[in-house]
Amino acid sequence: MKKLWFILAAAGGALALALYKLSRFDAEPAPYEVTRSEGRFELRRYPSLTVARTPMHGDRDASFKRLFRFISGENERKEKIPMTTPVLFETSVRNRMTFFMPAGTRARGIPQPASKEVELDQQKSSEVAVVRFKGPMREQSERRAVEELRAWLRTKGLESNGEAFIAYYDSPMIPGPLRRNEAMIPIS
Repeated sequence: MKKLWFILAAAGGALALALYKLSRFDAEPAPYEVTRSEGRFELRRYPSLTVARTPMHGDRDASFKRLFRFISGENERKEKIPMTTPVLFETSVRNRMTFFMPAGTRARGIPQPASKEVELDQQKSSEVAVVRFKGPMREQSERRAVEELRAWLRTKGLESNGEAFIAYYDSPMIPGPLRRNEAMIPIS
């Protein structure tokens, strides 16, 4: 009986470690300052940050893999770059995916991507309105969160200053109820 408990405890520990490694807790978050908070809604100020971007041609997986190959060493220095959170999806006008570059890599200098479909860019400092939601990546959930956020902005008399985007913080391997997702809209 002790052997069975040991096996179950070891399996549980291995599963917990795997979920931790797949979660946002093992990745550097993009820095921001909360300027207002009301339940699931926030106003945030982000500093200017260097990002890696790639177009989405209707396939999120292919876009993610391009960016992941870049941070896994498919760059001029064959350097691994630590994963950050969140992964941003801009699915309206620009239709692209974005990874933030970690502070240590920015300090050393970011290597140029090997793929022509991955570009480095400077995201200007901005203020954004945010609403959190849980669950797997589903367009219906994303649309609902964006609609909620737009309604909240109207009730607060705030004006949007750009298109909405979606931020995912966790791996698809993390169960939906445990995932942190956000809809974001830049504000004036």
